Amino acid sequence: NSMDFVFVYQQNQLEDEIMYPLNVPYLFKQGAHLIKKGLQIKPGVDIAFESESGIAIVDEGYLEAEGTLSDSIMFRGLEPDPGYWGGLLFTSESPRNKVHFAHISDASSRVNFSGFERGGIIIGSYASVSIKHTEISNGSQYGIFCFTWAQFSAFEQNRIRGQGAFPIIINPIQV
Repeated sequence: NSMDFVFVYQQNQLEDEIMYPLNVPYLFKQGAHLIKKGLQIKPGVDIAFESESGIAIVDEGYLEAEGTLSDSIMFRGLEPDPGYWGGLLFTSESPRNKVHFAHISDASSRVNFSGFERGGIIIGSYASVSIKHTEISNGSQYGIFCFTWAQFSAFEQNRIRGQGAFPIIINPIQV
């Protein structure tokens, strides 16, 4: 192709996939990309998103995005504008959901996550996710938005900055 990306289209069902680091970024095309089985993202992977795109982890699906201190995972907008892409939406209760050693930037647009707020990470009611050593920046709304009964299996050494509204919205009963 004429652009230096590996394209990921909405029609591609992400089921039990593994993303390995490449010499070029992955580019998620417009729309909500559903993960109904599993997606593992290895250290060093760079993922860019077109405007109004995002990832939704649903049903029995899980997202294991586990970077390292020296080789983090990047989730970013194709353009470095606040709210350029939709973010990561977790509605899955899988204990395998994790975002460790990652950078999430330019998120929280109004991608079609029907009925959900905007954030770099959105955690639906009863969903569970582990977030460690992750930075969320340059968002147009919230860094993390937690619905009532959302659960953190772990939440350690994260940095949330440069959000249009608040760094995190969480119900007091969850603290």
